Amino acid sequence: MQTPSCRSRVALVVNKLYVRGDDSGMQFVFDEGGGVLTTGIKGYIEVPFDCYIEEQSLGADQAGDLVIDLWLDSYANYPPTVGDTITASAKPTLSSSDKDQDSVLTGWTRQLTKGQWLGVKVDSAATVTLATLSLKVRKT
Repeated sequence: MQTPSCRSRVALVVNKLYVRGDDSGMQFVFDEGGGVLTTGIKGYIEVPFDCYIEEQSLGADQAGDLVIDLWLDSYANYPPTVGDTITASAKPTLSSSDKDQDSVLTGWTRQLTKGQWLGVKVDSAATVTLATLSLKVRKT
């Protein structure tokens, strides 16, 4: 089992956005306290309701490189591992950029079920010291 880095500060937040009925968001904030983001597991969050991922947006404090992976598994199989990736080869990625957005999500497992666990992992990072990954979801 991989454990989150003690050095990392990551806020895993689920917000209900009362914008268009059942639209909501899940935000993952990565902060190394001023240092460049480190690789590894950053945390886990329980999926609070059945939902469908419609879009991912990734933003950083400055242009740099960052690759994020998301893992999903049932409570019975907690914690999720690399074999449970939902992002296929279309991981949220910054490449000499400070933002990325994708609503096509090629190959992603987009349906999430209440009670599943979502893990977030930084695969690689350079220059970026603060970043936010936002998943726009629709309740199903």
